[in-house]
Amino acid sequence: MGRGNATFGFWQLNNRSIFEVLSSKMDGGDETKLIVFCGYSVILTITFCLARTWQFLPRLSYLFAFLLSWFAGYVVRNWTPYNSDKLVESCFSSVELAMIIPILVFHYTLRIDYYTLGRILGPVVFVSCSLFAANVGILSIVMYSISELGSPYEPKLLHALILSMITATHAVNMLERVRGRVRQLQILLQGEILISLGLFCYLNNILLKFLDFNRVGIRTSAEAVLVYMVWHVLGIFPGLLAAYLFKQFVRRAYDDCAGQGVCCISCIIVIYCLCEILGICGSLSVLAFGVSLGTSKIKFNKRTARYYYNSDRALTFLASSIIFVYCGFYIGLTHSGYKYYQASYIFIVFATCMTTRVITFVLIHRMIGMLNQITWRHLTVGVQSASRGAILLAFSLNYIAKHKLHEGRQLLIDNVILVCYSYVFNIALLGPVLEAMGINDLTRPKIINMNWALSLVNICRSRAIESLQVDRVIADANWVVVDQSTILRHPYKHSKKRSIQASYKDFEEEFDAKGRIISCGNCGAKGGSPTV
Repeated sequence: MGRGNATFGFWQLNNRSIFEVLSSKMDGGDETKLIVFCGYSVILTITFCLARTWQFLPRLSYLFAFLLSWFAGYVVRNWTPYNSDKLVESCFSSVELAMIIPILVFHYTLRIDYYTLGRILGPVVFVSCSLFAANVGILSIVMYSISELGSPYEPKLLHALILSMITATHAVNMLERVRGRVRQLQILLQGEILISLGLFCYLNNILLKFLDFNRVGIRTSAEAVLVYMVWHVLGIFPGLLAAYLFKQFVRRAYDDCAGQGVCCISCIIVIYCLCEILGICGSLSVLAFGVSLGTSKIKFNKRTARYYYNSDRALTFLASSIIFVYCGFYIGLTHSGYKYYQASYIFIVFATCMTTRVITFVLIHRMIGMLNQITWRHLTVGVQSASRGAILLAFSLNYIAKHKLHEGRQLLIDNVILVCYSYVFNIALLGPVLEAMGINDLTRPKIINMNWALSLVNICRSRAIESLQVDRVIADANWVVVDQSTILRHPYKHSKKRSIQASYKDFEEEFDAKGRIISCGNCGAKGGSPTV
């Protein structure tokens, strides 16, 4: 079938069904793409069944965008007259990534309690650096040992480095509901996100600069490496300077929501591009810009804060969707096939990531003990929370578009499947893990406080009704209806998480010596009232 003579119909191509054409096209060495296609369909089905909250819907849409773009790239490569190699060169450049990567990096610096993080910064830095170093070392060794004979070690080291960068924002958002009981774990995960991202941005450019990934015979000296490392450290100062200038602008444009948002996005993109031109890590400068803004006490009005929150969510969703579309279209356009052993290879890599995290937590448990209120149950959630997302794929695309790595495509495919694994095991299964660990359950102090508050509210309600009954104007009102319509139901009475009947007995024993127990005849709620 010639590429330029194809005739399309409803679910048909040249009087043959699309599925028949797919089956005939995938005979031979390229049949594994059909397996990958079916695998993604199974993953999407599983994740859709496991996702019971709206928070997973954006991730599900990312996977659908990747699947559709991959299919579009495959169709363009096989049934259109376009040259796929030239199309890849024209569609994928570092210019688009220079506008997307700063947005994704800046997103991870927002909505962090920097005051609480600063109080426990020492243990958080130690734990995060230990997890990052252990992940890089063990992963690189495992990937090098199970890869094909004769494959170089440098790409495995780079792959282990990028996989050590975690994005646990979904876990942080879910832990936000529990509030105080897992506050230290939430701060630990947020600090690990920042530190792992900063370490990756710093070490990534150094490895790309001085390691011979493309086998062109680069020779470097120790002095050059040292100078380049110091030069990259100076890359945080443009971000700090831009943050200071942005603070001055905010003070003079307090009520201009759109102006502040446009100025912020423009600043991070300009900083990133300028630092990349100067040979400095632009991602590190953007990270410094976001942390500097977060630690400073900038006063925003409510309208501006709401605008920032909504615009950040919209931009992050748009940037992540574009990254997944780029990945799918690029993989569909390229020609090389996918080998069978890669499926087991990627699963071993993912299992190694989880196992390394468990081992590291066990080895440094004494340092973690310095963080108050963190138990082994919380650390289990910490192991489950380490996910990978769009920023991992963005840097993987940057290896192809900017650095022209020979193994960039294979690294991108591996990272895409790892992200799919992460969406299933680290994100979709996080809710059941929280329920199994009992972190979402109602605690006894919380139930007792609610009982006490409910009893006081009922006392105030009954006294208000008694005082209104004395009024001559409304004395003949239907007070039965008033009593039924103003009653306050117990919010935990019909909770599925945990029965509160047992807590009533503890509540009665605790308040028996201090006061008397009030029991509501309508809802059955009990509360303590202090004696006069």
